[in-house]
Amino acid sequence: MPTITGFRHAPVSKGIIFLSAGASILSQAARASRRVQLVPGVLSRALVFRSPAELLFGTLVLYYFRVLERESGSNKFGAFAAASTGISALLQWVAARSGLAASGLPSGPYGLIFAAFVQYFFQVPASNKVVVWPGWRLSDKVFLYLVGLQLLLSGGTSSLLAGCSGLAAGLLWRANVAGLKRFRLPGFVARFFSATLGALLGGDAAPAQPGAHGTAAGAGHQRRGGANAAAGPGTRPAAAAAPAPGAGAVSGAGGGAAAHLPPPSPEAVEQLVAMGFGAAESERALQLAHNDVQAAIGLLLNN
Repeated sequence: MPTITGFRHAPVSKGIIFLSAGASILSQAARASRRVQLVPGVLSRALVFRSPAELLFGTLVLYYFRVLERESGSNKFGAFAAASTGISALLQWVAARSGLAASGLPSGPYGLIFAAFVQYFFQVPASNKVVVWPGWRLSDKVFLYLVGLQLLLSGGTSSLLAGCSGLAAGLLWRANVAGLKRFRLPGFVARFFSATLGALLGGDAAPAQPGAHGTAAGAGHQRRGGANAAAGPGTRPAAAAAPAPGAGAVSGAGGGAAAHLPPPSPEAVEQLVAMGFGAAESERALQLAHNDVQAAIGLLLNN
């Protein structure tokens, strides 16, 4: 089963990754050549990773978290990113003022990353479990948690404090403290990301699905059958009710076993398509998950 790739339906995630990676590379290059920093101090604190290892792990985690934007929408995800970054920065400032951050604070989007870990834990289901010891099964989400742990410990106590601030911000958002979830960014912000950074890598166009041709052909036969039925009284009624070629549970997948699976819910298919998944693979995943949307998302992401 193919999975969605790239940044399709995730312009805000793409913008954050581009800005963070670009600013980090410029800052590290300027530091290596002992030149004046090109990234302003405020942006440097929010975006720049100090080391190549932090940049690698940080951008990897941010790239994977684009699924949160597809699930909630760009406007809501952008509001979450802004709110979690602001709350985390405030908590870190309080910690620094109280003397808890004796070794200083790390730079980089730690607040957003670890706030997103909270949403990932609660929103994205695990679809596969690996048996590593009799009676001990690990989720397929463990790999991302290990990458996050490496990032959390990369800067010692400073990164640990920043990560804990991000986790606290994520929990506050999750609990909807002070109505945080009602906060939305202006629509022009998401449109700006989509129209500028969202077009840099491409990939926003939906990939062609293997069964799309067969489905379209089936729809064409159905339309022609309806036209013949309306042409005159001489047309046999059975012709209009005949199954169209290519029509089925999911075109090109499942074979005879698809007849034993429940039909996919049209509303659930629309929800998955709006998140960026293809129609054919969404239908198949919903059938396998018995129309459980969260389980279908797990199948699409991990298979």
